[in-house]
Amino acid sequence: MNDSHNFRSVVTLNNAVKYYRTPEGGSVKALDGINLQVEDNEFVTLLGPSGCGKTTLLRIISGFESLDSGELQVLGKKANDIPAHHRPVNTVFQSYALFPHLNIADNVGYGLDVQGVLRTERNRRVAETLEMVGMQGMEKRKPSQLSGGQQQRVALARAIVNRPTLLLLDEPLSALDRNLRQSMQLELKRLQTELKISFIFVTHDQEEALTMSDRIIVLNGGKIQQNGDPTAVYDQPANRFVAGFIGESNLIDVCITNIAPHHLILTSSAGDVFTATMKAGVTHQQGQRWQLLLRPQHFLLQKPGDDSAQYARIDGVVQQVIFMGKDIEIIFHSEKNESLKVLIGNRSLTTPPLFKSGDPITLWYDIASCHLLPYQEEAHV
Repeated sequence: MNDSHNFRSVVTLNNAVKYYRTPEGGSVKALDGINLQVEDNEFVTLLGPSGCGKTTLLRIISGFESLDSGELQVLGKKANDIPAHHRPVNTVFQSYALFPHLNIADNVGYGLDVQGVLRTERNRRVAETLEMVGMQGMEKRKPSQLSGGQQQRVALARAIVNRPTLLLLDEPLSALDRNLRQSMQLELKRLQTELKISFIFVTHDQEEALTMSDRIIVLNGGKIQQNGDPTAVYDQPANRFVAGFIGESNLIDVCITNIAPHHLILTSSAGDVFTATMKAGVTHQQGQRWQLLLRPQHFLLQKPGDDSAQYARIDGVVQQVIFMGKDIEIIFHSEKNESLKVLIGNRSLTTPPLFKSGDPITLWYDIASCHLLPYQEEAHV
């Protein structure tokens, strides 16, 4: 049963560390001092590249792996040594893991059968849950008679039929085609809201994370790189890795060459001049080095007539034009040969006509859309 309403924090990790042994006799630190809290009725996504530690973290919470040091709490109680089957946690795996010899109703009701739930109550809860995931009427079918999306819904139903406090989802949408994956993203968020339980969702897909999450935790190298809501993670990335991993980005090494009352004048290593608003809570000095983030979609082809915002311009030429359906991608070279990626909505290019390689072009950007990141030598994204 879901009793998480008695607790604000469903899961807490304090300085969690996990090592894996290598075949050569060494070790790899999969989790490196993770501190994390998941609240009641929250949709949290663990986002990062392969090998970043997100699945290991999920397995620690579920009880399939144990920590080498640090503490795990579930519902306010230390859970390091609590077996997986005694935790109020269920997991949905990428492979679905349905029993091929059982029909859909028996797959969903399997956990209730193990718990000894009375048959009438078991059947009621199975029917209720199948309706919740849109699979009513298919109770007698076998998994082999279902599509991938339908199997995913059955796996979800099986995981939520006993109303766990926490549902863990390990890249459950990765095997689905794009259209089905997008519809399932909305379904998952609807289910989480309806059930009022916490979801921890693992993915390497930034679109999934941005679409569904109340909070995104970006992982790399076993460490949390950023922990925040989708808007903050996208618009105000904590470092170069996050900026490059989430969304398209232009990252430019710059130096402060002048400080105005409300904005900064920045010069790139190529010699281009950019303007940006000051970074809140930071003391700026001439000569400071930063990395300037400009998202490709923040560029405009004409200066808007909006006097409430400050716009800066950069001149150059079109290097390449790439048709992407709803967007046009322009590879832009500044007069100082700085290469920038620009995304323009397809409709906005009906007039003037589509640019071609070699055309001169002026780009405008709102200086408030610029984001300054700490300078990192030889950063790899």
